[in-house]
Amino acid sequence: MTHVPRIKAPANTCDVHMHVIYPEDKLPFSPENKGRFPPFTAENYMKVAKNLGIGRAVVVVTPAYGTDNRCVFQAMQDLALPTRGVIALSADAPDDMFRDAKAAGIVGLSTFMLGGRGVIDWPELSGLAVRASEFGMHIDLQMNGHELPERFDLLKNLPCDLVIDHIGKFLNPPTAVDDPAVRCLFDLLDTGNTYVKLSAAGETSNDRPPYMNDSGRIAQALARRFEDRLFWASNWPHLGDPDPARKPDNADLLDCLLTWAADDKIQHKILVTNPGRFYFGDPA
Repeated sequence: MTHVPRIKAPANTCDVHMHVIYPEDKLPFSPENKGRFPPFTAENYMKVAKNLGIGRAVVVVTPAYGTDNRCVFQAMQDLALPTRGVIALSADAPDDMFRDAKAAGIVGLSTFMLGGRGVIDWPELSGLAVRASEFGMHIDLQMNGHELPERFDLLKNLPCDLVIDHIGKFLNPPTAVDDPAVRCLFDLLDTGNTYVKLSAAGETSNDRPPYMNDSGRIAQALARRFEDRLFWASNWPHLGDPDPARKPDNADLLDCLLTWAADDKIQHKILVTNPGRFYFGDPA
């Protein structure tokens, strides 16, 4: 049952990763995803946002739609708060498509589960990053974090900012802070162009919020070292947890910051300052 979070979200708190799923008769899924998800509407999300105190949101394209980005553009119109968007484009998309997207508030290019069900694969990433750099966008990377050591040099040298989803998403098994792949994540953050979303901790955990047996430990370690390079996100409506019994309560996810980043000033950076500067262009 939904409850009010213990954290009182500051003004302009930003949820940097959420989705809207429209009824299929309004916006069809890609063929491989037909019938896979029920609707999760903008109205549904606004109830979540009100309960949590969310003042801004970043709408991220979902694999349900493949490369059809209309869901993001529509959601940005339908949500009753300031938004930015992350969409899926290929490196060979025409310049006009990039320009139009940028003008509409698109700030990043998604590579959802790159190397798995993504819209691009690893050989295409460098080219896509060049296009992102040309148009002032970033790469939004979702991958199995255990692959970071073998991809480190590629990611370190991307010519644009890199945002890594879901605390690195260290899948199968959940991972300790001293794991070499986690150290690679820290090393990427040290390069200066990488950011991490503190989100979807339950997708890589055998624990409950605040997930301190595994993914929460990594989030806490990140907050201790990289407070200026972190964002918070709900990952609503939790598409990675198809079993409703496993879906986390959104208030519990926000309250994870009470453990991960106990200092109020660091929480403010993660919730307001960092996403405001990065996604909305707030002054430093």
